This record gives sequence, structure tokens and C-alpha cells, in this order.
Amino acid sequence: MYILKIASTAIVLTILCLVVKQYKPEYAVVMQLGSFGVIAFLIMSSLGELLGMAKDVAEMSQINMEFFILLVKALGVAVVAQIATEICNDSKNSTLAFGVELAGRIIILSMCIPMIKAVAEIAVEMIKG
Repeated sequence: MYILKIASTAIVLTILCLVVKQYKPEYAVVMQLGSFGVIAFLIMSSLGELLGMAKDVAEMSQINMEFFILLVKALGVAVVAQIATEICNDSKNSTLAFGVELAGRIIILSMCIPMIKAVAEIAVEMIKG
């Protein structure tokens, strides 16, 4: 049911943004960013519960918590990069959007190098033994 609250809020805010854009186009981008802030706040309120459940699952499956934290951070980078990319695209600045997207990918790849190294070490041990 939480999605209904988010979806209905998004629809109302979209209509408000369209009205503002008709009368004051210069305020449309500010209105869109504010609207996104409202939606982000609604999402954040349920994010804590989701992370708690994911942590419980990670502990039950005996996953290295260091890797779990790394995955959560990588997800955060991906979400922030995607949001920034969409804002740049909405502002008709596709070159900057591409730069943000590329930076996000490179940062995620660099964050995951320790995990890739650990998987490679396990693979080498399995091949040897």
C-alpha cells in the first residue's frame, strides 16, 4: 500500500509542476527538484526497514558484512548517479548527464575491486585444491 501513497503524491506533484511550467517556466526546474525531494523523503522512510531486513538475511546466510556494506554503498552511488543523470537530461544537458553516468560506473567499479579480488582468490583456491 505504500506504493499507492508514493504514486499518488507523484501524480499530484506532476500536475502541479505542469501548472507552474505554464505560468512560470523559470520555476519549473525548482518545482521539479522540490517534488523529487518530497518523493525521496517518502522513499527514505521505508529504506531503513528494508536495510534492516537485508542485514538480517546477510547475517543468516553468513555473508561477509564488509561485502554487504560495500554492495549497499555501490547501490547508493548508482541511485545518486541515476538521479543526477536524469536531472541533467531534463535540463537538456546530455553531455553532462553522460559524464555523471560514466563517473558513477567508474566509482562503483573501483569500490568493487576488493570483492572481485576476494572472488578471484576463492576461485584460485578451488582450482588448486
